[in-house]
Amino acid sequence: MTKNDHIVRVALIVGLAAVWWLAVIPGSINLIGEYVRSTDGQPSALWEQEVSTWSGYVVVVAFVAALLWYGYGASKTIDRWKSVNHRLAWSLFLLATACMAVFAGIRLMAVAEGAELVWGVYVFHGCGLYYVASVLSSPTRWKYTPPLAVHFRKA
Repeated sequence: MTKNDHIVRVALIVGLAAVWWLAVIPGSINLIGEYVRSTDGQPSALWEQEVSTWSGYVVVVAFVAALLWYGYGASKTIDRWKSVNHRLAWSLFLLATACMAVFAGIRLMAVAEGAELVWGVYVFHGCGLYYVASVLSSPTRWKYTPPLAVHFRKA
C-alpha cells in the first residue's frame, strides 16, 4: 500500500466519524425525544443533552477502535499473516465499542421510560460506526475480515 492509500483510508474513517457526529447523533436524539421520557422529572432538553453527550463518547470510542483496527492491520510488524487470527482482533475492537455502549446505557437505565431505544441508539452509534468504517477502510490484506464485507468490497 502506498502512503496515499493510508491517507485516504484514515481520512475516510475521520470523515465517517464526522458524519456520525454531525448527522447521525442529532437525528437519533430527535428520535429518542419522541419515544423516550425521563422518569426522574428532569427536563427533556437536559436529558436529551446527556444522551447526546454519551452518544458522542460512544462514537469517539468507535472512532478510536476503527483507527486502531486500521493501524493494526496496516502494520508491517507481523511476518506471518496467516498465523494471525485477524477476525479475533477485529472482534475485540468491536467488543470495546459494544462495552462503551453498554456502559453508557447502564448510566441511563433507571432514569428513563423506554430506555431500550436509547440502548439501541448507543449500540448503533458505536458498533455501526465501527462496522462501516472497518468495512470501507480495512487494509487490503484484511479487507474481507469484517462479516459480510465481501458483499461491499468486491475488488
